[in-house]
Amino acid sequence: MKAKTARRFLIGSLIAGTIGLWTIHKLNADRESKRLTTLAAAYLAKNERQNATECLISALSLYPGNTEARRLLLEITPEKTPGENNAAPANPPDTSPQIIVEAPPQPNPNPIIIEAQPAQPAPTPPDPAKVDAHLDQARKFLAANNSKAAEKELRAAVTLDATVNSKSQLANFLLSQPLDPNATEELVSLLRELGRDQTSIGAEALFAGAVRCIVPRAEIESWLTVLRSHPAATTTILLTVDRLDALLHPRTQSTIAENAARRLRSAPLEDRDAGMRWLSSIGEYSLASPLVSLNEALQDRATMESWLVTHSLAGNFDAVLAATAAPNLPVPAYSRKIFHGNALAQSGKSAEGLQMMRDACNETGLTRSELLEALAILGVIRSHPLFEEELTKAISDPDTTAEAVNALSKAVHLSGDAVIIRRFYEIAASAPALRGDERVSGTRDHFRLLLNLEVDINELARNSEIARDPAPRIAYILALLNVGQYAKALIETEDRAPTINPVFLTASQQAVIAATLAVNDRMREAFAILALIQQDQLTVQERDWLRGHLDAASKTARSSFDTTSLTARYPWLARARRIAIDLGALLVLFLTWKTVQRVHLWLRRDAIG
Repeated sequence: MKAKTARRFLIGSLIAGTIGLWTIHKLNADRESKRLTTLAAAYLAKNERQNATECLISALSLYPGNTEARRLLLEITPEKTPGENNAAPANPPDTSPQIIVEAPPQPNPNPIIIEAQPAQPAPTPPDPAKVDAHLDQARKFLAANNSKAAEKELRAAVTLDATVNSKSQLANFLLSQPLDPNATEELVSLLRELGRDQTSIGAEALFAGAVRCIVPRAEIESWLTVLRSHPAATTTILLTVDRLDALLHPRTQSTIAENAARRLRSAPLEDRDAGMRWLSSIGEYSLASPLVSLNEALQDRATMESWLVTHSLAGNFDAVLAATAAPNLPVPAYSRKIFHGNALAQSGKSAEGLQMMRDACNETGLTRSELLEALAILGVIRSHPLFEEELTKAISDPDTTAEAVNALSKAVHLSGDAVIIRRFYEIAASAPALRGDERVSGTRDHFRLLLNLEVDINELARNSEIARDPAPRIAYILALLNVGQYAKALIETEDRAPTINPVFLTASQQAVIAATLAVNDRMREAFAILALIQQDQLTVQERDWLRGHLDAASKTARSSFDTTSLTARYPWLARARRIAIDLGALLVLFLTWKTVQRVHLWLRRDAIG
């Protein structure tokens, strides 16, 4: 009887352990599927349908029951009529000399080479009906979470279709799947081939390979170089490449900014305006200010205000004084007075300038919204004393305190100075109407931590446990990162309820999540979060802090890239590693079986005895 009970207990333990492991696996898959769905929603909010599709496909492969992912995927990929080409570029192929991206001869297949080659003859047109049939089937299989069948259909389409259409869809599929070393090598080769295309398909292929940690680190510089010279690379893509290049190479931001400014000098006004805003957002005011002339800025209020902010922060006060004296300045009177007064104060006429700015904030007939705009300008140009003085008066009325803080918070972040943002939230948190406000107090602690001011980490932990707003929790994660508790910071980010949705976080909070993923060797996901961040919402101090964490994470990641390059150079190493893993698994099974036999023998002897 005793032997039977022990045997049942042993069998029950094995079954319970198996069920437990299976349950944990399903829970992890469900959580990862939800995270990818959230990320896809973020991409959709930015109209990046390709990235969103890849995230949704991965989400459904992990958890087929994810109805939200399935709904979003069906919205992104509606049924198309036969002969329609979803991936076809809007503009016709360019027949100018092409930039060839190809692997050199073995044994080093990684670096890509930039060569000017004459345009190749157009390939033989495929049978559109057959190709579209395979692509339609692939889309339906993906919606049904049948990845293997979808891949088979995509590869069949590639066999028939010598153009970039089917190859680009196969590349998008492979990007969405968990990659082993062999699949990564195939994907990089496919992206190289697509990169030869002179349309947007080629630019997007190079862009995907460069920014998604698909390409080995030693090769990324070459990809970025080719992408910058690609004829279909838009200004938006190029500015994003510049931003990610600065993150990959934190110590060379100034050089990257100089190259971007040089490239934009002859660009259309719209592109130069975007470049001026981007360079200003990363603190490169001296490079940003020459991109748009005063006469060009005078044509539009938004461009004019950006011009005045950039030149004010660059210290070009004579130019600001001349601009604010122009009779046709397309900005309100209070805005003109603030910029003019600030330029006077910074040029040696402090009393006169401060009085002019103070008068601008107290003009007769100034509406509430105009007052808040005036305060926002004071914050952006970093007029600290006057900003604090006028802000304290503006939030003195309990009925309008919350409205004022909400209206000013985004504008204050545009100042790019963590000191003035910290003071803004300290003053706001001291207002009677906002005492105990989780968002305000959490953001105040966030910027105190960023400036290395003392904050009680135990109190942060308690606040994060009970807070419904993510701000206290993000502040606690930031505190953990500052003291080097990276693993605990990741647990707080991913394993606690409620789930943090990066779409609804501020740029400062998204930066903390990205740094947490990066220092925990999750670089691909970190860069996905970085793609969501509006850089003009980050302060100078935040960029330095984030740069330090990404730089440290990049140094750690180099060893993994070195291992990948070894397996690429010596394929037998990867095969030997897989054989060793299989033999190890067999050995574990054998030892487990022998242990079960010994226990069974011991139980029989015990029963006989």
